Amino acid sequence: MIKEVSLGVLVFSITILFSNCGALANKKLNNTKAPKIVIDSMYVYQGSSTRGYTTAGASTHYRDMDSLGVARIRLDSLDVLQIEDVLNHSKKRRHFQTKFGVQHIFTLYKRKNDVFFRKLHFGSGPDYYVLSDLTQFIDYAVTDKNQVTWLNSFRERMKAK
Repeated sequence: MIKEVSLGVLVFSITILFSNCGALANKKLNNTKAPKIVIDSMYVYQGSSTRGYTTAGASTHYRDMDSLGVARIRLDSLDVLQIEDVLNHSKKRRHFQTKFGVQHIFTLYKRKNDVFFRKLHFGSGPDYYVLSDLTQFIDYAVTDKNQVTWLNSFRERMKAK
């Protein structure tokens, strides 16, 4: 009888442990006290692509652009400050493997005290943007109309260069 009770307690404990794992995996990143994002430098790859990508395909596309020697444009400080504001005021979620649409901006940015560049992919719909950090796998969902309008104009300016 003692073995049955201890086995029951063990099964009960394991059930609680695994039921909490799912809740933690789906938890929004907004609940954590993340430090404010401060960008030191940011570059946009020249040219635009009209094909769709998966997360893995977009990550690989960065390597392909570097190996092909695709030029990068350094953003001015006003654009960097605006993108910082967008990232700091958007809803953050963990990024999962997904398919991106066909409106892309591929960027690299370096935060203060970083020794490496981070990959930031801009994807959009009619009234929203999702900026995906493909280095740390975080999605920044942007739904504020003013920010979406600015991002649309930013995308058009980058296409023209």
